Amino acid sequence: MMMKQHIRSLIVVVLLLGLAGTLAAGFGQPDYKLKLDFTNADGVVKGADLNINGVQAGKVENLEVKGKVAAVTVSIDSKFRPIHSGAKALIRSLGLLGHKYVEVIDGKGRGELAGGSELTIDSTTSPTDLDEFNAMFDAPTRAKIKTLTNEGAIALGGARRRSARTSASYATWRWRRSR
Repeated sequence: MMMKQHIRSLIVVVLLLGLAGTLAAGFGQPDYKLKLDFTNADGVVKGADLNINGVQAGKVENLEVKGKVAAVTVSIDSKFRPIHSGAKALIRSLGLLGHKYVEVIDGKGRGELAGGSELTIDSTTSPTDLDEFNAMFDAPTRAKIKTLTNEGAIALGGARRRSARTSASYATWRWRRSR
């Protein structure tokens, strides 16, 4: 009988410690969300990563269009809160054609942004679309850029072939010399 009472007490203590640890880890804290307004959020999808100062710290929860603004709602893990005033947000991609993610650069201000705060387009940077970039130039300039790009590809392609031949020749020479 006494043994059962000790086991029950031990189980209760373990459960209370587990609950306390879970609460301390942030399980009981409400989500910390920010609304980020972008002029263009092309390529950002629900569930995309949110990085803070280069570290994965949350996810994109929602995307919606409000007039001419793309409103992106992000959820931030509790260990990265709060974000400080003066924060900036931008959309980045992994590599040239990689998936898009949101980067938040924490502000240096003393004030803290409350959950649900909004960063307007003055504090965000949208990605430049290649079509928009190309449209900045007139037709003759676009033709010259195309020619330069093609000639550069040809020149680098030739250099790559010469480099590969030179490397292969050197490797063969080293192998013959070592025998």
